[in-house]
Amino acid sequence: MKSWLSILTVLLIVQVVLSRCSGVPQETDNVVSEYIRNDSKNAGIIVFVHGVTGNSRDTWTNQVTGAYWPKLIAEDSTFKNFNIYVYNYPSPVLGKSYNIDEIAENMRLVLNNDKIFNHKQVAFLSHSMGGLVTRSFLLKNRDFIPKVLMAYFFATPTTGSEVAGIANLLSNNPQFGKMLSMDSDSYLADKQRDWQAAGISFPCYCAYEIQNTYGQKIVQQQSATNLCNKRFDPIDANHIDIVKPANTSSTAYIAFKSAFEEVFMQKSQVLNDWKRYMDVQISDETCPKYFIPPAGIKLVEGSAQIQERLYNHPSDYSNWPAVADIHSIYNHFITIESTVRGAENSWIKLGNKFTVTFSVDTTTAPKDIDVVLMGECGDGRDPRYSKTIIALDPANAEKKISVPFDAHKFYTLQPGEFEQFIMNFSCKVPGVYSVRYDLPFSISGKVGKIFYNTNDDELKIICPKSYTLWDTGFFNERNNLTRIETYRWDGQNYEGKVHPDVSSSIEFEEMEKEF
Repeated sequence: MKSWLSILTVLLIVQVVLSRCSGVPQETDNVVSEYIRNDSKNAGIIVFVHGVTGNSRDTWTNQVTGAYWPKLIAEDSTFKNFNIYVYNYPSPVLGKSYNIDEIAENMRLVLNNDKIFNHKQVAFLSHSMGGLVTRSFLLKNRDFIPKVLMAYFFATPTTGSEVAGIANLLSNNPQFGKMLSMDSDSYLADKQRDWQAAGISFPCYCAYEIQNTYGQKIVQQQSATNLCNKRFDPIDANHIDIVKPANTSSTAYIAFKSAFEEVFMQKSQVLNDWKRYMDVQISDETCPKYFIPPAGIKLVEGSAQIQERLYNHPSDYSNWPAVADIHSIYNHFITIESTVRGAENSWIKLGNKFTVTFSVDTTTAPKDIDVVLMGECGDGRDPRYSKTIIALDPANAEKKISVPFDAHKFYTLQPGEFEQFIMNFSCKVPGVYSVRYDLPFSISGKVGKIFYNTNDDELKIICPKSYTLWDTGFFNERNNLTRIETYRWDGQNYEGKVHPDVSSSIEFEEMEKEF
């Protein structure tokens, strides 16, 4: 038996050499680690990792059609948002080279140099020993694991291969010695325990060979499918041809594409039609947020008289877009309401972190505005408060500011429910500002992003060059408002004050007409 396997191994090595699937890649061979596609707009990447005695070119090339698997994927629109990369390492048939753990260290150097993990999503497609290399690399570099959303292992000898034992007797390549059939104290047993202990949960798909290679199954099904947590795909090919699809209709190609779509297409689908599920309102009908005085100014509460008048006469209040609520001077109220009605399993899951981007409007900031002091307003809702004060300063414009709401990791809306948030702002430099809000959400297994732009005039934030406070404390039958103080921008803040004549007054009706 041992003599027969030795002959088989020699024949296998000869076949591999003739098929140009072996040898140490040299600079003159032009077989290197490289991008097949590298588009800076793509957030994802697929990394190919070849097996023992293979390389980044011949392992994936079909000898009949000349099809090169990484190129087939690059030409498939399914993968258009993913870059394609092939990793190459030395793996001679007979000579001395790296062992598997050393290849993993080399992989770290090469992938870091080529900025693979600058991508947000990573998928691995590994053949044979390449799967062992991939697992060793991830175990050594666990900070990368959160970005790995799937791995597909084609004929990986997770529990070893009988043929590797014979090859180990004939070759000085230490890689064969690491793939001996597993027992409790072997290299592969340690890797198996380490992988399980790491609690790695991203989807791992496996494929196993159906056909023999020169009369011998190189990797048995139980070895090829060990440690996989997703389905096992049988491929009607031998150990070498299993990763050489002739075209996009080949079983191996379809198997990987199906797994990819199952994982990535669901995660990357963006529901741009979020308005089908939600209604978003900035501010609310009882507390318009139009003018925002600066931070650090303590304002005096107005009398209950003006508050009562405004609440009891909505038509009057609607004529006051410039009224500022002194309890929420720096805030945008964001109300998100589910418009789903009576549908089971249609809860909307909202993220807990807004991305806020504000821009400077071309409109010139007004020289002076009037701010009326009044009592507390609101509709009794209990919003989630943000701890972040966003500085309205042209120097910070167009920067994406992340604002977390720490009360919960996420928020859910049942059909018909609403959630309300408050966003805090502070005027640092006079100007007119527009704000865009982005918030991730998911519904029924699909993901999307709410985006709301406050381009409407009513929602623009105005930081004036000066503002005058009017008090309602002396409100009388003539509807007079008493001016308290004027604050002017002094180049750095609004601390510069001009004390006006406190007897100055303005009639309520005249202000209504102005606004």
